[in-house]
Amino acid sequence: MGRIRLTTIFILHVLRDLLGTLGGRLGRGWRRLVRREKIGVVGVDVFPFFERMTGVGWYEWNLLAAMDRRDDGLRFNLYAHTFLAPSDPAAPPMPGFRHMNLRIHHLPAGLLLPIRPTIWLLRRIVEPLLRFLDGNNVLFAPNFFMPRSQLPFGPTVVATVHDLAFKALPDTVNQATLDELERNLAATLARSSRLIAVSEATANDITEY
Repeated sequence: MGRIRLTTIFILHVLRDLLGTLGGRLGRGWRRLVRREKIGVVGVDVFPFFERMTGVGWYEWNLLAAMDRRDDGLRFNLYAHTFLAPSDPAAPPMPGFRHMNLRIHHLPAGLLLPIRPTIWLLRRIVEPLLRFLDGNNVLFAPNFFMPRSQLPFGPTVVATVHDLAFKALPDTVNQATLDELERNLAATLARSSRLIAVSEATANDITEY
């Protein structure tokens, strides 16, 4: 397939996604207003199982799989990187397909445009626009905090706090992870309307924190 055709097809797929996302939001608004349907849209951070499956990743994957089997009017937008470079691995299997959407656009290797600046542009302009059009009612952070690239795209947050060991024993935590927690946790907690604590001890620690 020629590079011009590859590039054209990729651009058309992105445009179709934009138009489809806008249409979905308008359609939900109409059903809420006219049919009085109860529809909730949840934006979910899936980095815990998108890049490398961790213990938290398995917890989230199984939780979402169970949520997808329910019929309670909730739809889930799964957020990681929307745009992937040709050298990036494929997205992992989804935990469900009935009520979930994982938006992925993998740039083709033969793209006419330079990969690095194209990825930069798409992630900073098109990706936020798509997430705005998703119209989330709430964001779910299964691993302490919402990444800053996701935090603006919902009016409130439900965050899961597994423990506060990183405060009591910072030397036991990877420095990159510690930096992320120190940089992002407070902002997520400030935006959160609900917190999920895995134990009563953790709940008490959160109150003190």
